[in-house]
Amino acid sequence: MFRYLPLLFVSFDKHITMKIGLDLDGTITRYPEFFSKLTYLWDDEVYIITFRPGHRERDEQELDKLGITYTDIIYANKDDDSKAKAIAELGVEVFWDDMPEFLVHVDKSVACFLVRGEHNFDPKNKQFLFTRYTGKLQQN
Repeated sequence: MFRYLPLLFVSFDKHITMKIGLDLDGTITRYPEFFSKLTYLWDDEVYIITFRPGHRERDEQELDKLGITYTDIIYANKDDDSKAKAIAELGVEVFWDDMPEFLVHVDKSVACFLVRGEHNFDPKNKQFLFTRYTGKLQQN
């Protein structure tokens, strides 16, 4: 499925650096093969920014088992916009998360990618699930 991913990175003529951030639960844990290959090939800082309660040793072991290469694990407070603050402070330019509630706080200069999961996507109706806070219904 991801056999062409390395071609994306070796096709650049110039050295491109860009810091990325990844959520752990529901993002890395949902697509570990993809994120393992992405982080292995990435030539800049990779931050794991998570709301998971901080058990660094356990989390490092899990990330190692999943084959994730990273710079640091950042533990954010679930009750506020601390993920967005960490993204800004670290200079993260691209961020993946499965929770749109937290992506809305991220500065518009950051490319954000929503990871699809059973809690945010209805496969029967082929629709993402949002709240009034995170989405706006557009008229077709």
